[in-house]
Amino acid sequence: AFNYSYSEVHGYVALVVCIFGCIANSLNIIVLTRHEMRSPTNAILTGLAIADFLVMVEYIPYAYYVVKDLDTEHRFSYGWAWYVMFHALFAQMLHTISIWLTVTLAIWRYIAVAHPQRNRLWSNMRTTMITITMSYIVCPLLVIPMYFTFQISRFDVCLLYTSPSPRDRG
Repeated sequence: AFNYSYSEVHGYVALVVCIFGCIANSLNIIVLTRHEMRSPTNAILTGLAIADFLVMVEYIPYAYYVVKDLDTEHRFSYGWAWYVMFHALFAQMLHTISIWLTVTLAIWRYIAVAHPQRNRLWSNMRTTMITITMSYIVCPLLVIPMYFTFQISRFDVCLLYTSPSPRDRG
């Protein structure tokens, strides 16, 4: 019952969350990149905000598609299959970047607490920028093998019966 009820509102909730998230992450990026806010920690937080912003921007078409509740022919189209594959891999890549940056932030905080005398040497702005850049380079490379594990095949199906959408039932 919950699954049915939530499926009715999921697309709308996702659109609201994504739009709010895009605005909030944009504000984070604007504030954290100001000259007086420049620090290794804020650089990592900016990298996280960029990754989260991209996840939400990319999810908006998917959520809109769910809201439209298209018929079976469009729901299982060849183009949509490619988009869903892109959506899954792109989201996976950006979540991996977020995890990498979160772990980096934890390591930087650990260094600051456990080795305060070496913090400026190990967790400086140059090292931080290299680490952020590497996360945005290496993580997409890690997703490439996943791309080759999936295959989208085109075939025509004659639909004899299509069940009504949940909106038509009640």
